[in-house]
Amino acid sequence: MSHLQLPTWLFPACRSIRYHRIRARNSSIRQHMEDCQQIKTVMVFLFNLIGIRHVIVNMIGEYFMLKEQH
Repeated sequence: MSHLQLPTWLFPACRSIRYHRIRARNSSIRQHMEDCQQIKTVMVFLFNLIGIRHVIVNMIGEYFMLKEQH
């Protein structure tokens, strides 16, 4: 029994990657490229969301710091 705790979402992700690899062999390359493009789009969207949240938090922090000074 290992003490390493793996996040539960890691296992479906691995299974899904393996599934995509098998499907890519069976189906056309174009379909696989479309799948990859979709995943990439979602990733970019998530990163942008995190970035935007970071910027908003910074703005709120600066606003309150300015309010305290006055």
